[in-house]
Amino acid sequence: MRMTRLHLPQPLAVGAELVVPAESAHHICKVLRLGVGDALHVFNADDGEFAATLTAAEGKTATVHCDAELERIAEPPVHITLMQALATGDRVDTAIQKATELGVAAIVLFRAERSQGKLSGNRQASKLAHWQRVATAAAEQCGRCSVPAVTLASAGLPAANDDLAILLHPEAEHGLPELPQSNRMSLAIGPEGGFSDAEIAQAQSSGWRTVRCGPRVLRTETAGPAVLAALQALYGDWR
Repeated sequence: MRMTRLHLPQPLAVGAELVVPAESAHHICKVLRLGVGDALHVFNADDGEFAATLTAAEGKTATVHCDAELERIAEPPVHITLMQALATGDRVDTAIQKATELGVAAIVLFRAERSQGKLSGNRQASKLAHWQRVATAAAEQCGRCSVPAVTLASAGLPAANDDLAILLHPEAEHGLPELPQSNRMSLAIGPEGGFSDAEIAQAQSSGWRTVRCGPRVLRTETAGPAVLAALQALYGDWR
C-alpha cells in the first residue's frame, strides 16, 4: 500500500507534535480514512520528509508526531519556470498537476490575447488558491518535497528573465535539441488557439526564443508536460 504523504507548511523536526490544517485533516481522516496510530509521511521544502504517526483525529482536527527524518528526493539540477496561458475548463489544473510531477520549480499563469473567460477580484483569489492546492496535491503524490508556487502575472506574458527563455511555437525554425544548455530556463505555453503574431513578436523582442516541438500541434494542457519531459531528458534528472 502506498504511504500517504502530507505537505505541512510549519517547521518539521524529529519529536515535533504538529496540528494539521483543517482541510488536510479532513482529507486524511474522512477521505483517506486514516485513524490514530496510522503511519504517514510529512514534508516541506525547508525541512525535508519525515516518517510520522497520526496521534489525534476528530472532525476537522488532527495532529501528527514526527518520528524520524527520511532521505528526500533531490530536486532537478535544472530550474524551470512554466509560464502557462490561462485556458478554459480544467486545462490549467492539468498543466499545473503534470508540471509539478515533472519537477518544475515555479508556475506563472498569464492572460494571453486568446485566453477565454474572466478572472478578477474574489474569483481570482479563489482560483489561485485552488491552483496552489492542485500543485500541493501533485507534490504529495509524486514524492517531491518542494511545491512550486503558483502566481498570476499582472498583464500578459512577462519579459524573459532566465538564462534561457523558450516560447513554444509550431512554426519556429529551431527545435529543442538545438538550444544551448542552461541550468535556469523559462517555458512559455500559449492558450487554445496559440499566441497571436503580435504576441510572438513582442515576446521575441523581450528575450524569448521560439521553439517547435515536433510536427504536431499540441493542446495547451499537453504542450507544457511534453516539453518539460523533453527538457528533463536533455538537461535534468532524466539523463
